[in-house]
Amino acid sequence: MSENGDYETSSSYVPDHDFSSARKAYEVHAGRSYDNARSSGKTIGDLLPDHLESKAEKLLCLLCDETESMKKTPGIFVSKGPYLIHEARTEYLGPDVEVSVGAFGDVPNGETYPAQARPFAKGQMLKTRFEELVMEAGGGGTIHENSELLALYYARRVKMPNAVGPVLVIITDEMPYEEVDPETAELVHVKLKNAISTKDIFDELKKKFSVYVILQPYGGGYDSSITARVHKKWLEYVDSEHIADMPEPDRVVDVIFGILAKESNKIDYFREEIEGRQTAEQVATVYRALKTIHAASIASGPKKPRQLKAAGQSTMFKTGGGKKSDDLA
Repeated sequence: MSENGDYETSSSYVPDHDFSSARKAYEVHAGRSYDNARSSGKTIGDLLPDHLESKAEKLLCLLCDETESMKKTPGIFVSKGPYLIHEARTEYLGPDVEVSVGAFGDVPNGETYPAQARPFAKGQMLKTRFEELVMEAGGGGTIHENSELLALYYARRVKMPNAVGPVLVIITDEMPYEEVDPETAELVHVKLKNAISTKDIFDELKKKFSVYVILQPYGGGYDSSITARVHKKWLEYVDSEHIADMPEPDRVVDVIFGILAKESNKIDYFREEIEGRQTAEQVATVYRALKTIHAASIASGPKKPRQLKAAGQSTMFKTGGGKKSDDLA
């Protein structure tokens, strides 16, 4: 069933989970998170451990711009988190998958918590990890945020001795700054003798993770020329096969599924599932976002014919009575 239709709000793995209510509750929480953090005396050190570590084989890292123009996206992750975890565990990455979430802002704008990263989590603990992030909702209007700073942290301060094909996704609408200087690097527990370029940071990060960038229109899409500039700049750090241009935040989880499908060689499954769950318009939006990411795989053709189900017949969700349903709001 499409996200615009009626649907059951529970499933066999998330009893009584109402996606719409979860999103609204998180947005209230996020709106208060900065004031609550400041009043309780939280520092950036409380939100960014000296290092992160996981011994799991399958890892997914989601790093989100938390400035004002991107404030809707974390709520979508929280509301659809149970679905994200279910699909990652059962279809794309395997039952031992662990997820780390992070947030980045704008150091030159004087933000209090410009780099945040939470420990790897399993299952429904992901919701708690998202709720630990502080949504400062700042930003300086410079078309830059410090994604490169958090990238440096994940490149150098994350230990994952058993990881096989870990995936890291950055979600933003702005470009990174050109470099990280030694003083700024200390914010993320990295010591530098000299400044390091953003290109060098991402080259290092790509040796450790499969790195993808999901770009939303700058500032909500009011200036397409700036959006084009942002995309062009990101091409200096990751190639077009690792960039998704996503016109609206509501589709972010579906785009991540498409990324995981590429990484796990399950694009046929991904397409069957989303075409059976979403409206044709929603599917088209996701496919446009994934055009360059899936290009090589689609060019080689499907491995076998796909028997697509009618819209509304998701293969994923079954309520107690056996009725198939889509939990997404």
